[in-house]
Order: sequence, then structure tokens, then C-alpha cells
Amino acid sequence: PGLRLWDATNWCYGPRWLRLDTLLNSLPGFLDRNCYERRLFFQLIGATDARPRDNLGRKYLKIIEAVDVVPEMTVGRVLQELCDLPVLIQDEEYSLLLENDDFSGLTTNDLLCANCLQKMIKARLGLWWRYMKEKYAPQEHEKASCRYGFQCRLQPWKPRHAARCNHARPNTSGPERRIRRAEKRNKDTELTDREMLREDDGMSGEGDETSAATTLPPPPTQSRLLGLFLRPMWWTPFNNSN
Repeated sequence: PGLRLWDATNWCYGPRWLRLDTLLNSLPGFLDRNCYERRLFFQLIGATDARPRDNLGRKYLKIIEAVDVVPEMTVGRVLQELCDLPVLIQDEEYSLLLENDDFSGLTTNDLLCANCLQKMIKARLGLWWRYMKEKYAPQEHEKASCRYGFQCRLQPWKPRHAARCNHARPNTSGPERRIRRAEKRNKDTELTDREMLREDDGMSGEGDETSAATTLPPPPTQSRLLGLFLRPMWWTPFNNSN
């Protein structure tokens, strides 16, 4: 047999590694080790976690258990929605990410090998999970978003942080840091320009007696004052002229 390919006609007969309970492994960053996101993921798709992380408090467990299971969730449906994701997601920022990924313009009629299928799932599953949370778990909208998103290193080890913040988003700490640095550079440039203008104004008024500033000698330093205080009474300065 030759190379096996998949499209919308045979997605339900995908590779053996592609099942609902293994989709979590394709989530980006550390999201698959986030105890809250992990439990909510399996709750929504109606699958059983083979490696549960039961270190959440009762408060967050009740929130997850209150979410209804999405009906008729299959691997074929997930792959269909991954291909239709540019149409499903209306957010401008995430639409731009989809336009610039390696599978821009992909349709359900395009044939994919097992390797390309796996790459497509890893490239888009994070944004698909964000779409699923917004549609079927509306309480997630009230959470503050962690700026490190998928790449947050605290979410595997801090259950409270994992549950209180939304991590189903790309890492925005880099762009935010670049924006802050650009703003700081602009402020520094403005201050430098103002100082140069002041110096130019001072130089232009050097010939004017009314604007000339009186130059005073610098005050003695602390070490010089201390030396004068500790100097013995019999000491006299050495005169080079003698």
C-alpha cells in the first residue's frame, strides 16, 4: 500500500494516535499540564483523562462540573472545525495568526498525510480550544488573562494560578515588552531634545551681560573637609617656590 492520506471523507478513520483522549497532547506550551485547563478540556469533549491531576480545590471542581458536555464530539468534528477555524473565530488578532500560519487557506478537501495532519493539529488546536471555551464555557470570559498564555511556566505547578487565569492564548509578553521599551526610548529622545534646546538657548545668550550666569567655584568635597579637620596643628603646606 502507498502513503495514506486523509481529508473530510475519511477523518473518522484517522491514525491510531489520533483520538479524543489524546488530543490534549497536541495543545501548545504547558497547557496540557495545566490541571484546570486539562480537566475542563476533558469535561467539554466528554472524554476520560488517563492521567488525571486532582489537585484542584472544590471551588474550581464545581465550576468545571457545571459545564455541559458538548454533544456529538468526535475526532472528525474537531478536524472539521480546525479547517474552518478562520471562519469560526471573529477576533482580529487571532484571525491574523491563522492567516500567517503554515496551513493558511487549508480546506476540508485538501489531502494531508499523517505528518502534516499532526502539524496542522498542533498549529491550530490552541486557538480551537480558546474558541471552544468562549462558546461553551462563558464563565471563562470573566477571568484575567495571563500574559504568558500557553508558555506560562507557573501553570503546571501553581493550581490556583492555573485556575484563576486564562492561559488559552498566545504569549503576549514579548510584544508588550517591546512596546514598553519603544515608549521609554521615545521619552528618552524627547528629554534629550529638550536638553539640547536648552543648551542652544544658553549658548545664544552668552554675550548678553544680563543673561550671563555667574560661575561659582564648586563646593569642597566631603573627603577634603575631613582632611582639613584631621590635619595636625603643626602641619604646614609644602611650598614649591622655596
